[in-house]
Amino acid sequence: MNTFHDMLWLSLPIPAFLIDPGDVISEVNPAAESFLNASARSIRGAPFFDLLAIDSPIDDGFRRVRQDQASMFMNNVDVGSGNVAPVRCNVQIAPMTGMPGFVLVLMEPRGLADRLDRSMSAKSAAKSAIGMAEMLGGISSGMPIVMRCAIKPTSSLSQEQPTITQDGTPTTIATKGRHDPCLL
Repeated sequence: MNTFHDMLWLSLPIPAFLIDPGDVISEVNPAAESFLNASARSIRGAPFFDLLAIDSPIDDGFRRVRQDQASMFMNNVDVGSGNVAPVRCNVQIAPMTGMPGFVLVLMEPRGLADRLDRSMSAKSAAKSAIGMAEMLGGISSGMPIVMRCAIKPTSSLSQEQPTITQDGTPTTIATKGRHDPCLL
């Protein structure tokens, strides 16, 4: 897989399926594997309509794309499978140049931004964002996780200060010398 086309296929950030004239999946990209939570090996050779449940007449879309040799777009379609819950997606279907009967299916999952767009106000959008963050509970959506932190030495005051011992007796403490612990 050294060719530009192979690298492009592997780099597509959205699920992509190459469907043969019999509506069988002949190829998938890594984003499709992740979307279906299944390996390419288990997806290849499976009938498209047995593997994916789509709440739109996509079989008619395949027929029209093959017949007219023109691309087709379907927006806000729920796509699911036995391995994953339905996800709202924008689906694009295009004929494959030089491969009669083959179609390319691209699925763009709609995310947080789409849900926030449908919100009626800034307040409900904020509640929605907080709720979605709570539901994720630390689960990554696949986007890179970026963390920034600062590390600094702990404060050491060299002046005498009141404190107590372990048994509760009042006393004083004075920090002397070098102290190198760090807090994150």
